[in-house]
Amino acid sequence: MAADLVVSFAVKIGELVFVPIGKSFSYLYDYNKNLISFQTRVPALENTKTEIQSLVDEAKRNGEHILPQVAERLTSADGMVDESRNFLGDQQGSPSCSNVVSRYRISKKAKKRTLAVNKLLEDGKFDRVSRQVPPPLWSASTGDVETFDSRNLTFKAIMDALKDDTINVIGVYGMGGVGKTTLVKEVAKQAGEQKLFDEMVMSVISQTLNVRNIQGEIADKLGLKLEQESESGRATRLCERLKQSTSVLLILDDVWRLLDLGAIGIPHNDVHKGCKLLLTSRSKDVCYEMNAQVCVPVNVLSKLDAWNLFSKMANITNNSDVHLLATKVAERCAGLPIAVVTVARALRGKSKHAWSDALGQLQSPPPRNIKGMQKYVYSSLELSYNFLETDEIKSCFLLCSLFKEDVEIPIEMLVRYGMGLRLFQNVYTLEAARDRAYALVESLKACCLLLDGKNEEYVRMHDVIRDFAILVASSGQTMYLVRHDVQSFGGHTGEPLTPFAAVSLASTNIAELPGGLDCPKLEILLLQFHSDSIQIPGNFFEGMKELKVVSMSDMPILSLPWSVKYLWKMRTLCLERCKLRDMSSIGELKSLEILSFVGSNVKRLPEEVGQLTRLRLLDLTDCEELTTIPPNVLSKLTSLESLNMMNSFVNWSGEDKVDMQGNNPSLSELKMLSRLRSLEVNILDVNLIPRDLLLENLIKFKIYVGSYWLVSLTHRYSTALKLRIDEGTISLPHCITLLLKQAQYLILEYCPQVLKNVLYNMRREHFQNLRGLVLYGNSDIECIVDTEICKPGVLFPSLEKLEVVSMENLKEICHGHLPTTSFSALQELDLKYLPKFVRLWKEGTEGEICLVNLRNVSIHTCHKLQILFPLHTATDRGLLHYLCIFNCEILRGIFSDNIAISGEEVGEIVLPMLKTLELSLLPQLKTFCPTLNEISSSDDSHDMPLFGGNVKFPELQELILRELPRVKSLWHCYVSNC
Repeated sequence: MAADLVVSFAVKIGELVFVPIGKSFSYLYDYNKNLISFQTRVPALENTKTEIQSLVDEAKRNGEHILPQVAERLTSADGMVDESRNFLGDQQGSPSCSNVVSRYRISKKAKKRTLAVNKLLEDGKFDRVSRQVPPPLWSASTGDVETFDSRNLTFKAIMDALKDDTINVIGVYGMGGVGKTTLVKEVAKQAGEQKLFDEMVMSVISQTLNVRNIQGEIADKLGLKLEQESESGRATRLCERLKQSTSVLLILDDVWRLLDLGAIGIPHNDVHKGCKLLLTSRSKDVCYEMNAQVCVPVNVLSKLDAWNLFSKMANITNNSDVHLLATKVAERCAGLPIAVVTVARALRGKSKHAWSDALGQLQSPPPRNIKGMQKYVYSSLELSYNFLETDEIKSCFLLCSLFKEDVEIPIEMLVRYGMGLRLFQNVYTLEAARDRAYALVESLKACCLLLDGKNEEYVRMHDVIRDFAILVASSGQTMYLVRHDVQSFGGHTGEPLTPFAAVSLASTNIAELPGGLDCPKLEILLLQFHSDSIQIPGNFFEGMKELKVVSMSDMPILSLPWSVKYLWKMRTLCLERCKLRDMSSIGELKSLEILSFVGSNVKRLPEEVGQLTRLRLLDLTDCEELTTIPPNVLSKLTSLESLNMMNSFVNWSGEDKVDMQGNNPSLSELKMLSRLRSLEVNILDVNLIPRDLLLENLIKFKIYVGSYWLVSLTHRYSTALKLRIDEGTISLPHCITLLLKQAQYLILEYCPQVLKNVLYNMRREHFQNLRGLVLYGNSDIECIVDTEICKPGVLFPSLEKLEVVSMENLKEICHGHLPTTSFSALQELDLKYLPKFVRLWKEGTEGEICLVNLRNVSIHTCHKLQILFPLHTATDRGLLHYLCIFNCEILRGIFSDNIAISGEEVGEIVLPMLKTLELSLLPQLKTFCPTLNEISSSDDSHDMPLFGGNVKFPELQELILRELPRVKSLWHCYVSNC
């Protein structure tokens, strides 16, 4: 009782002296309770720690990763147990009741440590303590990628995009078997070594999308257990886990269609900036649909890389007895890694006979008996083919297989064949068919079943893909027969033609075609025989009544056989580069819609062509011997939509001078062709154009007036007009004036007064449509554009090519100040024989002219030119590939250093894409970028390099320097007699 009074008295003292906060008195009241509670919780912590540690030890023995939070809690528990034991040991002799301060401190510590232990026990409840070690994103085989020099730029592009914080989605696309997966695994390996991400996860999407499997695959690799039953619940859990990672790379491999990332549980857009997506696909379109900010193509291997891989896989050495055969076999794989590896492994260690047999199969596609070709190569491509959405695009793909290997396939031929076969659905005009063909080709290129051609008019088919296409086409209901370099035709090969719907044959050895063939299903026949003596039997077409498309090239066709009368379904006939004589029986082909004599030696257009009233296209391009078109033949072709006569007939007569003997038709016949939308024609005399001729319905044209000039046609510009007008001509026919406004490509040659009028009118219109401008020979023009008489606005906004030749008094391209972005699309600049030319244009006061797209520059014999480009354009040459300056007497530099005007220091002048630089016959040139003082000075005493330290050409491949007497050194090394 006395003790309690003492305690009560002490508490009263504590209220006034020791603890001003009332809450703290509980530590004295609950001293025994707090100490006992702490003593009982410590063993519980030890037991829990022991249980977790045993689970951790077992996981380690199984090679699993310990979860970071588990390792952290174990460490904390170890420390807490040790501290608790020490604390309890120190309290063996409890302080007396009179020692109020000690009891208060001990009770407070016990209470706080009890709370800490309870928290550790609560936090130590784990569903799992470890996760299985995910397989690495790369494998040993990807080491091959490091040796592929042809993949370096692709690899770098992906790595740069990964390091760019502004890029969240990266697309990598390429044909099946090209090595996309291997490449991105190598990228992941490099990213891991550089520690670009805290975590990296890869999931294979595949053609048959399974959301649960994708969620599970990603979760497993993150060490996450998904217990939710619904996909949406799993998606929420997965998304929360991914957002916990500061930076994570998620690789989605083999994406075939647009994915709903939210439905899977992948944070996207602004949900989590730290989550970056790297996806692979066979379709460029899919990459864009997935909002990829960067799309990187993966192309086939270079010949050297392909051979290195092939020889390694096949174990071929330089002294191997099959080395020569192996190089030829490797070439047939055309750089496609899956084909290279498959064929090489199949032939590894095989005899010379096996190699010869394999080469023979590869040269006569499609190869069927090479081990692995069907299982690995063709099955991979079959997925891409089956994924094509419509029969229309599949038919277009198979149609490409009819062309010879390694050739550029003209898209225009796909248009003509497709029209004849009625391949295009709901298409009723040539232009619509052309649009559809280009759209289909674009789709096939996007999914990597076709490749870019030499320009936009052509497309290519990879050899292995072509073999696959032939295999598909030869095994379906509409079977194709494709044989090139054959020795015989038809039944002579022992291969009946009865089942085939398409036949494509090419040879240099066939002298005669067989007659009486039974081809009841044949719809398209393509023959290319380089022969001067081949003969076509009269009954050749008798058994081909379903024929709709015939193309014969490089053949002598003395006359069409009488059996053409059976071809009443034929819509397309192409006789190209053929020797033609009597074509009178062509009138039998009443259903003909497309007729082409391109490059053939036809001298007189058959009058019977006028009977082909369904004809939509007549192509006489490059028929240089064509001198006669009977009058009233063209005017009868009232269904004609396209008339192509470039580099062909020029003997047009005036309206009142038509020779009824059949020599000279009039251009007035074009008035009868109300459906005409495309016209290509040479007209020697502008006065032959009827004044009332209206060509306002043309959407494509190439019209050359005033001279016969053989040209290489290009579809880069759909509307082109060339004028060479006699000096006495003051005005142009109304139709030509209208076409001037529509022309994308304009050539004006020696047109004194007309040129002035044309330029004046065009200045008022700002040259909005013009993409190419070529000016030849004129003595009156001092500038092409005078901004003082132009309406306000950007000039030449679409101009891609500017060529000016032999204009005696031209001083500058533009007079006055140019608005910003004028000439911004310019890619080619060619200036020749301009004796008074001083400059391109005056430096603008409304802004700087930025030539960011300039690729090729050629300057020749401009003797008044001192500086080509003002300095402010020096950093705009990012795409410049070719720069040639020749014979300019007073040229002092390429770029001017105008520090005196701008007051700014000059940075580096870097031309990062320049491949060729030629500087010749430049007697005053001392340095690439002179200052204003150096331009005006004739002092030759100081030694300066041609290229200073601030001038760099990192990609330069060809440097040509001739007759530069004032140049003493290039960079800092001396060059004698430069």
